[in-house]
Amino acid sequence: MSAVADARASVATAGGRRPLRILKAADVDGPAVATGGMNEFMRRSAAAVEERGHRVELLFRDGLAPAVRRGGLRRLVAPWALWRKVRRSGSFDVVEVHEPLAAAYCLMRRVQRSLPPCVVVSYGAEERHWRSLPHRRRRSRVTVPLTLLTQSRFALRHADHLLVPSERDNEYLGRELGVPPARRTRVDPGVDAAYGALTAAPRGRDELRVLFVGSWIDRKGAGELAQVWPRFAQAHPGASLTLSCTVADARTVVADVGCERVTVEPFATEERLLQTLSAHDVFVLPSWFEGGMSLAALKAAAAGLACVVTAVSGHVDLFRPPDPERDGALLVPPHDAGALLLALERLAGDRALVDRLGANARRRASTFTWAASAEACITAYRRAAAARPAWQ
Repeated sequence: MSAVADARASVATAGGRRPLRILKAADVDGPAVATGGMNEFMRRSAAAVEERGHRVELLFRDGLAPAVRRGGLRRLVAPWALWRKVRRSGSFDVVEVHEPLAAAYCLMRRVQRSLPPCVVVSYGAEERHWRSLPHRRRRSRVTVPLTLLTQSRFALRHADHLLVPSERDNEYLGRELGVPPARRTRVDPGVDAAYGALTAAPRGRDELRVLFVGSWIDRKGAGELAQVWPRFAQAHPGASLTLSCTVADARTVVADVGCERVTVEPFATEERLLQTLSAHDVFVLPSWFEGGMSLAALKAAAAGLACVVTAVSGHVDLFRPPDPERDGALLVPPHDAGALLLALERLAGDRALVDRLGANARRRASTFTWAASAEACITAYRRAAAARPAWQ
């Protein structure tokens, strides 16, 4: 990506400010394996930062201790692999690290003060995620707190600066961990203009075209949607459901839903996702935890889909209580299949509401840009470089 930064270096040097050299690291799959979530947030914010004349290098899972697989051991080894890379490189002004990976680097920065400042991005605080898990899912009650939560708390308390993509995480950092406001910067993702320019395909009078975009996993509300859809489809023969970017294969998803009237796309290119969004009226995402603002929800809103989502962190930053309909959505409680069904029934019986929510969602989403994300990140980098270390 450095060629882009070289071509536009004059942007950052205007006013005498030197371009920054930034490493962005996260122990998540790279773009060859996955898109969305932390992966897409890293790539798109990096591209926007480079457009402003800075140099950015991305480091994903395949560049961090590739011989060690997932699990508790990897949570201990990968952070040290990051520290070794930065120590040997010596070419960065700032290191941005995803929260689960940051503890070792924050620790070593206390020992080796010549290491670049550490900006931790908390794309969903790990402890808040752990607390949100249904009790039956907390199987690793020793390993996860020991190898993940302890490291996360240390990183959040000792980073030079924090990038926080949700207001509820921002409140948690201040209220429970005591991180002062001067060391926290709120940053939201953006959405490309191509989504806002989409035109909806014509629909039949009795159609309600519903779309789910996300991994077909419990956290994304797969269980609640699978419980609701057969009942809804039986009552509304003209309704259809598409499940896109599920990762899980079509046979598995259809078996979980227990209804043949669904279309499943395990993977989708950006071009295909644009086409899919334009062919639907309603977006549904009943997840019970989102780290930051859901990129799928933001894209759906920009495309003018009425949204039915849960009132969880990230969603409520996009669709603001107490009047989420003004921003284009019906909010429902997490883990509440009954409320999800009632929301879909309401839309099925009121096409004017579908259109009104869609228009409101498009207007709200237009306020989120990658340019704004980049400016927030650059501000955080500059503050980290100028501030005294957190432990002093």
